[in-house]
Amino acid sequence: VGVSMGYIATSRQTSMGGYVRAAPLEGYRNMPDVVLQVGYAGYVGNDQLELGALDMSGTVGYAFPFGRVVGVNNAKIAPYVGVGSLKVHARPNLPDEEQEELGIGEVSGFSDSEFFDEDFAMWQLHGGFRINSGAFSFRLASSWVPSGLTTLNVGMGFVY
Repeated sequence: VGVSMGYIATSRQTSMGGYVRAAPLEGYRNMPDVVLQVGYAGYVGNDQLELGALDMSGTVGYAFPFGRVVGVNNAKIAPYVGVGSLKVHARPNLPDEEQEELGIGEVSGFSDSEFFDEDFAMWQLHGGFRINSGAFSFRLASSWVPSGLTTLNVGMGFVY
């Protein structure tokens, strides 16, 4: 279980979310790690737009030990790849006449919504690698959505 927060540069807006992750296969020497995740993130700080995205994904990776003395040093590099589903819901918080003038309205990637638009239910490919050395962690990841933006994420921190 975790939370995420991302600042959108040169703005007063952020992305905040949470996720649940389960690893039915993890840490076996002769098998790859398999992770399943469900998460939700929302756009915060814009009074004119409500925006959120639900993601469901699966990831496969493997951790390789490295260091001067493998088995003694506890550094590992773990490359991974995965695929997932994104469902986006967006609603402008503007008066109806202004929405009409701009030609915008509520849209949803959720098929049970009256505002369903299949362009807001997308597939995503992602991959990257993580390096852990002791309590320190470094991560480089990228994701690609057809007809969307490619993202690149870099993270550093401590693992407890």
